[in-house]
Amino acid sequence: MSAAAPILVADDNQVDRLILAKIIRDQGYDVVEAKDGEEAVAAYRAHQPQAILLDALMPKMDGFEVARIVKSDANESFTPIIFLTALTEAEELARCIDAGGDDFLSKPYNRVLLKAKLAALQRLKDLQQTTLQQRDSITRNNQRLIQEQEAAKAIFDRIVHREYLDTPFVRYLMSPIALFNGDVLVGAPTPRGSYNLLLGDFTGHGLTASVGAMPLAEAFYALTNRGLSISNIAQECNRRLARVLPAGYFCCATLMEINFNNGTLECWSGGLPSGWLLPPKHTAERNRCDPEIMRSLIRELPSRHLPLGILPPAKFDASTEHWSVGPGERLVLCTDGVLEAESPVGEQFGEEKLLEMLSAGCCGDEDTIPALQSALARHFGSGDGDDDITAIELTVIDGAQYDLAPASLDLEYENSPSSWRMSYEVADESLKDFTPFPLLQRILLGTPALRPRMSDIGMVITEMYSNALEHGVLQLDSGLKRDASGFARYYQARQDALQQVEGFVRFELVCHERGDDVVLEIMATDSGPGFDTAGMARIEAPAESSGRDTLQNYHGRGIRLLAETCTRLEHRDNGRSTFVQLVCPKNDPIH
Repeated sequence: MSAAAPILVADDNQVDRLILAKIIRDQGYDVVEAKDGEEAVAAYRAHQPQAILLDALMPKMDGFEVARIVKSDANESFTPIIFLTALTEAEELARCIDAGGDDFLSKPYNRVLLKAKLAALQRLKDLQQTTLQQRDSITRNNQRLIQEQEAAKAIFDRIVHREYLDTPFVRYLMSPIALFNGDVLVGAPTPRGSYNLLLGDFTGHGLTASVGAMPLAEAFYALTNRGLSISNIAQECNRRLARVLPAGYFCCATLMEINFNNGTLECWSGGLPSGWLLPPKHTAERNRCDPEIMRSLIRELPSRHLPLGILPPAKFDASTEHWSVGPGERLVLCTDGVLEAESPVGEQFGEEKLLEMLSAGCCGDEDTIPALQSALARHFGSGDGDDDITAIELTVIDGAQYDLAPASLDLEYENSPSSWRMSYEVADESLKDFTPFPLLQRILLGTPALRPRMSDIGMVITEMYSNALEHGVLQLDSGLKRDASGFARYYQARQDALQQVEGFVRFELVCHERGDDVVLEIMATDSGPGFDTAGMARIEAPAESSGRDTLQNYHGRGIRLLAETCTRLEHRDNGRSTFVQLVCPKNDPIH
């Protein structure tokens, strides 16, 4: 202990007190004396001594009570207490320790032993002080780290934002185990009027896992906004992650485009658990709410690819699968954190329990996400999960009842004349993976009057291209899409035909002013033998009683969409050319 440090000597025996004070002063310490317990407490509070030599048995207040008061007042500071005692019984010595004593000094006092005890207590005091300083330093560093993480999280959330998930047809659950996590869930409307969704799960947890989410989300939003296909988005996401992620890191992901207008779902999935398509809730009523029957109606969307970020671009497989969907059907996706969630006894939640829950949920009014939260809470019991948990339920809606147009287009463009003409042709190998709308979007955005209807225009161009390619060049039979199984066969036949495709699709676009309107005319011509134009007329004008939302088959929807969206729709040259016209008021507000 330092030479200036006061030491309190409390003893009711004046001779013993004077002897002890003399020994301590001879060793270079200042001394404060007290003759009873009350004086000892007052002296401690007045002088804050660095050590106390305390007699166990004193008048007014014994040493045990004094020690308890000192330890209570000291809080985090360490004030060593050496009991001065002639006691030899173990129980009495234990009372000294229980009261807060740190050591003993027996009478008569030994000068050498006292010096050694004071030195030892000083080492303890120094150690305690160092510990407190290190704790305070750790606390400050932790607070600074939290502030930095919160700032980084704010930036992260602005990039990986979820504003388009807050829609009437989406419910989701994200339960991270840390401020940052490795799960990514983003969605956004496309310029074609469809909806893109990405669910991803990066290797690991926390900040390290979440770093890859930013380039992934940026690529998703940018390419979705440009109208690129799911296949193109998957390729670009894989390219970016393969470039930036270190060895051993990757992202299990599912990418989807849901077109509510024509009832199609296009999917690329690599590494995540299977997705599930649940029937509409009213189907349960027709089947008397039988879970076994309902389970047989649930369709699996399997994961068939490696995760993003593993393969180099040249070896990456971007092929997608197509599914038919109808209003009321529900798409359920989750990360492996759901299936691998462990109960307190180590039992995993598992796919079987998930399917049981989904089958039972088809028979009730509760939505899937709240039901899943309840099931996981029961599974965890009093414990907590040790993995990020993310799940989403998307309900297929009638596209006519909801505006899916993007809130804004993050593209730079300048105004161009309202009167212009252009044409382009895509042929042979280019037809395999060509998406027409991104090529035209910047040009179309240059005409201000067209911008409010960009979603309709994107949908029209995409449908015209699909019809020209599939029914013109590839000569596929749309009648295959009369049921779900035929729908799958149709897209398999499409994929096979594209492997040896020959022919062309030519677009001609004319834009001109007409009074207070701007008129956009689009002609799509293909190299095929032509359409059955009489049959097309029947599809364009279905019976009054059928209604768009009561159609039971999956073919002809694209033609009906064109007829409903465009001012004019004509089939020319025996069906080899399709002509549409859209009229856009000049003074329409831009979305």
